[in-house]
Amino acid sequence: EERLESVYDSIERDFRLLGATAIEDKLQEGVPDTIALLRRANLRFWMLTGDKYETAIQVGRACRLLSHESTGAVLLTIDGDDKEAVGAKIQEYLKDMREERYVMRGKSNEVGVIITGRPLAIALEHHLDAFGELGVQAHCVICCRVTPAQKASVVKLVKERNKMTLAIGDGGNDVAMIQEAHVGVGISGKEGMQASRASNYCFGKFRFLSRLLLVHGRYSYKRTAAMMQYSFYRSIFIASMQLLFNIFAGFSGVSYFHSMYVAGWAVITVFPALSLSFDKDVSERAAHLFPALYTEGQLGQALSLRTFGRWALMGASQSLLVFFLTINAFGTEYMHPRDGAPIDFDSAGMTMYTAALFVQVGVVYVEHNSLHRWNHMFNFFCLALFYLTFAMVGTSYFTIFDLQSLYGCFPRMARDPTYWIGTLSIALGAILPHLALRVIKFQLNPEPYQVVQYYERTLSKRRKKDAKERSPSQQPLQPGAEADGAAGVVPSGANV
Repeated sequence: EERLESVYDSIERDFRLLGATAIEDKLQEGVPDTIALLRRANLRFWMLTGDKYETAIQVGRACRLLSHESTGAVLLTIDGDDKEAVGAKIQEYLKDMREERYVMRGKSNEVGVIITGRPLAIALEHHLDAFGELGVQAHCVICCRVTPAQKASVVKLVKERNKMTLAIGDGGNDVAMIQEAHVGVGISGKEGMQASRASNYCFGKFRFLSRLLLVHGRYSYKRTAAMMQYSFYRSIFIASMQLLFNIFAGFSGVSYFHSMYVAGWAVITVFPALSLSFDKDVSERAAHLFPALYTEGQLGQALSLRTFGRWALMGASQSLLVFFLTINAFGTEYMHPRDGAPIDFDSAGMTMYTAALFVQVGVVYVEHNSLHRWNHMFNFFCLALFYLTFAMVGTSYFTIFDLQSLYGCFPRMARDPTYWIGTLSIALGAILPHLALRVIKFQLNPEPYQVVQYYERTLSKRRKKDAKERSPSQQPLQPGAEADGAAGVVPSGANV
């Protein structure tokens, strides 16, 4: 390199500048605001770029990855040409962070780490664990002058520390990084379509990332957690009732319900589970306004041993209530009001099965945070499918699957008002404790999303009230008011 420099010096002299060219790579619209919003959602950013040191710092500040020093932010630079120097820097910064030497009262206390290509290669080869620990503790990390292979290695380093990673890029040099991350996002644009084709998600602007995470990502997590736990809940519910019956039947192994309905339980109750996949605990606008709600998924608050235990306990306790309430109301001493005949075994089993199905639908309504036509449609399909099959096997003599034992069961039960009133009352009695606990929990210790729900409902009522008070139909029209236009009809922005 020294010999090349001497040749350059001998040739590149006595020149007259005629002109210069420059390439400007502007940030997309909304990048700083998007990053600031996602940082409020407790996300940590690593910027992996091929730019040089000075350019990387300027880009980091332009997109709000790095705060200005006046706010108390600290930028730690890892440099060195050998493993001893790089290792010493990393250990020094780690020690300072453990001792909280960068904490300043009244300041942002943000710590950023920047490292270039050569020290990064040394850190990844000789100081992997220490560098990973330092990067995870920092608020942001900037790796400049890195190769595509180094980008993938950095993503792998973070993954191995039990962190969920998302990689976003727009060029072919980002493909390895996108494929290495848990979630890969490609931005289609001037850099081509290579990153988009290698990604899990693709869109045209970086600012759409906030909607992907804060809205769709959060909804997906909440809905998946609810559907999974409900699936276990419904299985525990039906199994607990079978277990309770066998305790009273001397562990004979006899099923209280017909085998077809035991097998069809998962099919019939799949519709309430599907209705949970359309639930929205807060509006999309609120999810953007309150990015801290995203931390619920990071902390695993919607799907954990605690929440699973709550669903399991609810399934066991509700099955206990349904079983004993049904046995007490439709026991061996119950007589049909029309003919005075005692209730038979299959009719008693179908009565309990009906009450259990009402409980499933009721629990889904209690767990729902928003109601729309899909909720009602899926729950209607659940009950319609049950009563359709119940009516078919009850009014027709089928010999397959031993269905002849159910012949005549539905007409007799359908004409009995006690069947309808009793099953609905039993279901209500099983659901009310669960509903009461939710109300008490909301009053004493509400979850963050419940506070936002209350805020949204209050704001909506206030807007409707203001709109009603300002409605022209509520105020008599004065002579000559037509000429004043709609000044008194449309509320001002301040009032909204």
